[in-house]
Amino acid sequence: MSAIDLGRTHGTWEGEEILHAGPGVPQPTQARGRTVIRPILGGMATASDYEQEVGGQVTLHCHTVVLPRGDDGEVEMIWTASMGGAQTFRGRYLDGVFRLGSEVAGVAQRLEQDFSEDGVLRTRMEMGPDPSAMSMVFEGTYRRRPAPSKTGTIGWHDLTVDDAPTVRDFYAAVVGWTPEPVSMGDYDDYNLLSAA
Repeated sequence: MSAIDLGRTHGTWEGEEILHAGPGVPQPTQARGRTVIRPILGGMATASDYEQEVGGQVTLHCHTVVLPRGDDGEVEMIWTASMGGAQTFRGRYLDGVFRLGSEVAGVAQRLEQDFSEDGVLRTRMEMGPDPSAMSMVFEGTYRRRPAPSKTGTIGWHDLTVDDAPTVRDFYAAVVGWTPEPVSMGDYDDYNLLSAA
């Protein structure tokens, strides 16, 4: 198992993006992105699903798997998109920052994902004919959404029992609810009310 800790990347990330002018993007464009990153393979790798919206319309879906390739921070990111094809980025993950590169059809790509600030993800991608001549094509800043609470409140439960006074007294003592009698004619039923 790898010593790389990807735990700080887990969660749901949402934020604003800028698509810079370039092939397929005639002018700078504002977008919104959402990524859900979860642990896989016993926590030693991650899988993520990404969705991008432009003008309220979903324009891109992606699925990514990040696999550590050693204890020194070396990683491989396999990226697939709704536009088709798969791409592999290789590089390092150190101090909460991915610095990765790839080349497809003679186009060099550099990707940085920075998780070093707690609760913030900053992403940028550059592309060009070679690593010395690249232009910015994409930037995004995202915030981690708070994890949903694992506790809730009871809204309503209905319990039909033979001995309502005993059950009433049990819940009043154990949970702290206050019983309120409800006349059913020849007997009482009970509402149990929370003090909060």
